[in-house]
Amino acid sequence: MTSATEAWALSVIDVSGIQGYIFGSNRLRDNIGASHLVGRVTTDWLEAALPQSHNFDGARIGSATLDSDPTLQAEVVYSGGGNMVLLVRGRDEDAALATAKQIVAQLSRTLLACAPGLEIVVAHRVFDPATWAIGGPDGVYARLFRQLDVAKRRAPASNPLGGLGVTRQCASTGLPAVERFDYAPRTRDGRPDIQPLSAPARARVDFATIQDSERAMRETLAIPEEWRIPRDLDELGRSRGEESYIAVVHTDGNGLGQRFLKVVKSFTTAADNRACLDGLRALSRAVEEAGAVAFKATVQAMIATLNGADPTRNDPLGRLIHELRPGRGGAPLPLRPLIFGGDDVTFVCDGRLGLGMAARYLSEFEQAAAALPGGPAHACAGVAVVKSHYPFARAYQLSVELCASAKTQARMHGDQPLLDWQFATTGISGSLEALRKRSYLAQPGDLTMRPVTLAELPNGFGWRRWQNVTGLIAAFSDERSWPTSKLAALREGLRNGPNAVQEWRTRFWQDMELPELAHVSDSGARRSLVETGWAGGRCGYFDAIEALDFFIELT
Repeated sequence: MTSATEAWALSVIDVSGIQGYIFGSNRLRDNIGASHLVGRVTTDWLEAALPQSHNFDGARIGSATLDSDPTLQAEVVYSGGGNMVLLVRGRDEDAALATAKQIVAQLSRTLLACAPGLEIVVAHRVFDPATWAIGGPDGVYARLFRQLDVAKRRAPASNPLGGLGVTRQCASTGLPAVERFDYAPRTRDGRPDIQPLSAPARARVDFATIQDSERAMRETLAIPEEWRIPRDLDELGRSRGEESYIAVVHTDGNGLGQRFLKVVKSFTTAADNRACLDGLRALSRAVEEAGAVAFKATVQAMIATLNGADPTRNDPLGRLIHELRPGRGGAPLPLRPLIFGGDDVTFVCDGRLGLGMAARYLSEFEQAAAALPGGPAHACAGVAVVKSHYPFARAYQLSVELCASAKTQARMHGDQPLLDWQFATTGISGSLEALRKRSYLAQPGDLTMRPVTLAELPNGFGWRRWQNVTGLIAAFSDERSWPTSKLAALREGLRNGPNAVQEWRTRFWQDMELPELAHVSDSGARRSLVETGWAGGRCGYFDAIEALDFFIELT
């Protein structure tokens, strides 16, 4: 029980500008290091900033609480994904607030020394736990996050000091360089790659940071030693002298933010404070565990697929494994996770693996989150396939837009796992909406089925299913039935509309029908699809043809 005179401070610490910090460089090593530093904020750096008696060991939150252990000075409610919520006790309001501010001060000093350029936004609320409710629509928690929103809007724009005197510009950040750094030791051809770097950029590529990141990735995802952790985008599966593509995959849970708010709103009195905190912690742990289990299972499925591949086969998987094996010191794993916490996962991989890995993750997350507090949960994913040296920040932003597109449809048609993607083989510019209007609108309607659902019982999507995309890819991969020339003609015919497809079928294909799609409930739509490729203003076949060279199904 709490003392009649003591006060608590509820604090929220939010790491701001994570996306810009991680994805502000085209070099994978920079992205890896930045991601690892962001992860340290909510783990060992937070632990080091806490007062002596607390319930956090940097990796997990212990069972001790402020009201169960009178010697505890600080309690971590949850920590991850760039957000931390803490409880601090004091003999009075001033003491509680002073301790909370001291934690933030220590964490800020660590960021300035170890991760320059990474910033945090903070809010504190001091209250009497015996009389103030943490939950409820106007409780301490709700007020705290309203206060945080105000702090974010009022936070001064970051304006780092420019060059003074004679300086050289950093290759990554544009800030004054403090050191020349050699990226070359892990490049494929071994040529020198010495670049001027600023203090923020230098912290990201520090050798110890990269090693720690690789060690954590190998342990967390159970990466076998025969697979080398890549440090460069060119190690993700590029053929010498050829164009290579990477896939940037971003996934996010459906409506989980609202689920946290629902927990808070359901506890409206001071007597419910511990139940409210326990509910938040239980949900946070369950989401974190579901994401970790789902991503590990996805990576293991990818490794099993690569290990079972035949490098002599002339298909996307055979070509990929052939390109990876010649490397010295073990084959480079064609994957690097960049944001990995809870339901929010972002990773980069070889362009041929993106769609298959995204679909597998959504399925694994659905299984792992089946028993989540508040009921089963689903996630959506966006996959941007771009040339390996396209501006990385833009590719990431496109993957976020694609995920948001899928989540919008999930909100409209009920919670279900949806997948959206975009191939940017000739570069990308403009918004996702502009890209779609420019490249995928034909006179009859929309050339794409995207986004597609992975749900067994979809609501509002009918035959727009991932199952149909993969089924068509398998059918079109049969070169005896669908040689390259026939596929090219079909693709062009689909762009020109139903009449063009019918004409091609009559003149060159002896009226051969297109592969039949599953789950087409309307007989007229079924007939229209196999004869013209179109039904209801949507094309059923263009997505699969476009994805033929960019899809490897995981075993």
